Amino acid sequence: MSAEEKSPEGPPTPSTEDTAKRAAGSTLPPHSELVRNGWKLVRHCPVGDRWHSAADHLKGTAEYGDPSGVDKPDAPEWSTRFDEEAFDEFLFTTGE
Repeated sequence: MSAEEKSPEGPPTPSTEDTAKRAAGSTLPPHSELVRNGWKLVRHCPVGDRWHSAADHLKGTAEYGDPSGVDKPDAPEWSTRFDEEAFDEFLFTTGE
């Protein structure tokens, strides 16, 4: 699972193609597509049966691991600080 925060510019605007894919039962686009649409990836946990180990209650103070494998679903767990970022939404996605 991944947690992402929205940038203060506003919510992402999905294209007609994105909307059609979601309506047809597709999953959300890859992380790189979400980032282009205004979201910032701040946590990652590899596909599996558990949640990430951050214990900051989504305050954004947990920082661990290496976020360099952002588009690899099997990359090791990581979290970056976001407690000083301006945001008002979280987006949780799964790779399943």
